[in-house]
Amino acid sequence: MLYIPLIIFGNFLVVASICVFRRLRTLTNCFLVSLSVADLLVGLVTIPLYAFFYLKPELRYGHREACLAWFGSVILGCGASLFNLLVIVLDRFLSIHCPFWYVRQKNGRNVAVALTILWTYVLVLSSLPLMGWNHWAPDKQCNFYTTLPKAYVVLAAYLTVAVCTVASSILYAKIFATVLKHKRKIHAQTVAGKQERQWLEREVKSTRLSAVIFLLFIIFWSPYFCVGPLKYSSLSQEIVEIIKNATLMLAFANSMVNPVVYSLLQKKFRTAYTLLLTTRFTQWYELSGNVLVREEQNTSQMDQTV
Repeated sequence: MLYIPLIIFGNFLVVASICVFRRLRTLTNCFLVSLSVADLLVGLVTIPLYAFFYLKPELRYGHREACLAWFGSVILGCGASLFNLLVIVLDRFLSIHCPFWYVRQKNGRNVAVALTILWTYVLVLSSLPLMGWNHWAPDKQCNFYTTLPKAYVVLAAYLTVAVCTVASSILYAKIFATVLKHKRKIHAQTVAGKQERQWLEREVKSTRLSAVIFLLFIIFWSPYFCVGPLKYSSLSQEIVEIIKNATLMLAFANSMVNPVVYSLLQKKFRTAYTLLLTTRFTQWYELSGNVLVREEQNTSQMDQTV
């Protein structure tokens, strides 16, 4: 239960930072807002439902909508996070491999369309059990691997995770190979263009941030997905349940680490967090101007002095 306030606080801070500070209101950061919303859903819906059923086992019988909503919330939180990560790496891939086309095509409308398609798909996928695709029965215990059809579990969980993970890994490999080639090209030039250097540094920072977020997602969620097939083995179901609960708690922890990663890897977010936490809520609208830039400059001057 300790996860809930930490997840809500951290991801609210991310959303507030991007909404309040004009400097952070970029189209790329719209994807970070979408990812934070997915993490907020985990803290506001998924974990409370999980704790509700865990603390009161008797409720696992005879409550069809609550049972299916519980499982749907897990698919929603995990699926939304995973698809947001895939969209983020696609955004990074296009910005580096097709920079001119990317600049022409990236606008608020296209970003809104991409996020609408993403969330529509995830909402439909997570709602399929409630729509009727389930094996729920009033006399059977509410269990993810028995209440939901095996085909749905494979489609919504394992196939989705496998496809997104493999696709994201390939794209990141291509991105870093291209970045390395650009770096070599710039170092080989006698006089490299200032704009080219700045563009590469900016893209490297954004890509490094998204790559770390993706890697952490894999680290936190992999144990849970590895435990899943044990449900269909001859191993004691009590032992499998204990392992599953432990790995799921680890997976849920992923939703509270992203805001920390943003602050560690990008000074803008670190500065934004500080300003929001040291300013009254009613005065946040005053921070939307150039305050973030001035604070960054002051911080850089202090770093140089030290």
